[in-house]
Amino acid sequence: MALTDAPTLRALLARRDLQLQAALPERELEPGALDQPIRWVHNSDLIDPTPFLSDGLVLLTTGTQFHDDDATVYRDYVHRLSVRGVLALGFGTEVARTGLPPLLVDACVTARMPLFEVPYRTPFIAVARANAEAIAAEAYARRSWALAAQRAIALAALRPDGLTATLAELARQLGTWVGLFDAAGVLANEHPAGTLDDATMASGELDQEGRGVVTAVIAMAGLALEQNEGLGRARALLRTGVLQSLLSDDPTLAERIAQEMWGGLPPAPVLVAVTDPAAGGDALTEWLELRADEQPGRLFFAIGDAGLVLVAAADSPGVLEDLSAQFETRLGVAEPADYDGFSRAVQEAEVALARGIGPVSRFGELAASGVLAALDSETGRALARAAVEPLREHDETEGTALEETVRVWLEHDARYDAAAEALGVHRHTVRARVALAQRLLGTDLGTFRARAELWAALQVPLA
Repeated sequence: MALTDAPTLRALLARRDLQLQAALPERELEPGALDQPIRWVHNSDLIDPTPFLSDGLVLLTTGTQFHDDDATVYRDYVHRLSVRGVLALGFGTEVARTGLPPLLVDACVTARMPLFEVPYRTPFIAVARANAEAIAAEAYARRSWALAAQRAIALAALRPDGLTATLAELARQLGTWVGLFDAAGVLANEHPAGTLDDATMASGELDQEGRGVVTAVIAMAGLALEQNEGLGRARALLRTGVLQSLLSDDPTLAERIAQEMWGGLPPAPVLVAVTDPAAGGDALTEWLELRADEQPGRLFFAIGDAGLVLVAAADSPGVLEDLSAQFETRLGVAEPADYDGFSRAVQEAEVALARGIGPVSRFGELAASGVLAALDSETGRALARAAVEPLREHDETEGTALEETVRVWLEHDARYDAAAEALGVHRHTVRARVALAQRLLGTDLGTFRARAELWAALQVPLA
């Protein structure tokens, strides 16, 4: 920021028109003593003017209050000024005294207080006016800077990446790190990235103009966040609409929209995956947005009735494993499919998610295990237990072998002779046991359906 010289003692002493002369070298003063801002310039010849002074000012005096050369008087006088917060003492010479009193110089050296000579031809009012003009000039410069900064930030907010551009412009205007935290206190955006350190965290407060600029940015950031949320909802709804179009197995409309919005859909054949819609939350959506932006036309995702649906090119399935590992969520993945079979692929992915047990469950692997493998579920086991329980209870209470006999009989295509030979009993014994089993089960095992259901129930492992 290009501003006028701040109203400091150094700037005041540098004014050639005032012809002020520093009485002490800077090395004998407190560090930074010449660079503290002067709030006002006051004059008084009281021996104790401190009740009428405020901190941060420069006091001018002609020395008429010093009636004798007592070092204690000078030391106490300078000490009182220092404790009160007076920044410097200006002594008007050739009024009551010629030159600077040596004892006053010694007292200022002891207190490390800046002391300067005001020549007779420089009125005290000229010194006060010079400082007042410097204060006014600085205030005007700060206001001008604030207006220019707000204009620059407003222009940055109009860019496509409005929020990020706004924070970057604010950091440039303030010359420091700027960060945006969300409601949970998590750093959501920063500029420059990764430069927050202890020195920045301990930096001084902003002045009124700086706070005004930051307040304007906060207002614009709030508006930008609202707009981003609205756009995010609109994008999510658009993605859902594209998904519904794909489920019709006619990708024409979906491809046209996707081409305009995201650079197209992944090329067929594609992998269709489904996961729990609550998995990952906003973090998962942001992660997917970034992955989709990095490789346009290689990844599509949307929320549907089945949950979160992902579509990736079959030759780049790594994104699915990355997602599962990153967010510790399960995925069901269909067999590679063309878009004219998209709805079936979604169904396969749902089955894989429901039946699978690993982080990424693939329908092809489940299908290879056969239809009966699907019975090995909580629902399947419950139904199988109910179908077989009458036989088990009779065997336990009566010491019969109905369950084993029926199993062997069904495995031998319901042939009594073959079952009897396998069991080592007479065929009439097998026939009698099967008849008893029918009565206990309340079904006719002479029909194929009844035999098929009982056989399937007997294939389910029961505890």
